[in-house]
Amino acid sequence: MAIGSTMKTKLAPPFVRLYRGRYFYNEDLLPRVSRDDVYLMNHPRSGSSWLRCLVTSYVRNSPITPELAAETVPGVIRPGLTPPVMPKTRDTVLIRSHAAYTKIPARVIYLMRDGRDALLSFYWLRRKTEPATSWVQSVSPGEFFLRNAKYGPWHEHVLGWLNGLQTWSPDRYLVVRYEDLVREPGPQLGTIVEFLGFSADPDRLEQAVAWNSKQLLSEIDEKSGGGALAFPGMTQDRWSSVLTPEELARYEELAGEGLRRGGYPLMSEQSAVATSN
Repeated sequence: MAIGSTMKTKLAPPFVRLYRGRYFYNEDLLPRVSRDDVYLMNHPRSGSSWLRCLVTSYVRNSPITPELAAETVPGVIRPGLTPPVMPKTRDTVLIRSHAAYTKIPARVIYLMRDGRDALLSFYWLRRKTEPATSWVQSVSPGEFFLRNAKYGPWHEHVLGWLNGLQTWSPDRYLVVRYEDLVREPGPQLGTIVEFLGFSADPDRLEQAVAWNSKQLLSEIDEKSGGGALAFPGMTQDRWSSVLTPEELARYEELAGEGLRRGGYPLMSEQSAVATSN
């Protein structure tokens, strides 16, 4: 096991817990996590940038700004175990993180997205933001899909959280699919804000969705310097048009269990059925 992964699963010793917090050694969590916290957990590029804006606009009853989002739904950024770049504020209602499964006292919203879409979006994000010398600049999407990302393989992230949450009390977690959020954003957002302790007002839900169209968020992101809202709606391609049949088959063999658990059909299995018929 790599040193980094060891540090992430290691609880701080008693003297560090007292002064720095129980989860000080996990850079994907705030050092101190309480039962009153609510975390938005997800693999990168699973829709949390959009959901973060939707929740912020609903709770604050306002169009989105990067500053408002950072106050209301801060993301855990603690490179090298430094103090949080986005600390909790009195207006914080949700804390966003890509942490792999960890049993924590906080309540959790787990947001999942078809791994093939999430990884393709992550691929283009990394190519956009990383230097020319990065390995990601020299590999195809199919090769990227088979590499371990910083937060672990997509299927391990999803299965870790889905299996782990099954051991929790049902009132302590909520699982949301990005595809359901896209299909019916108002009702899905209503369920989420009720989980956060707010009443779901239909007019405010409709307004929050209108304030946060992908086009508007992209414009705000660009005007703010690029990346302030984590490049929402950046990927236009679909994995079905980018991956070769061989690449898709290899990835679905690797991630098949996670895709099935999420309700995402495997194209390789559908093709096999169609051929047999």
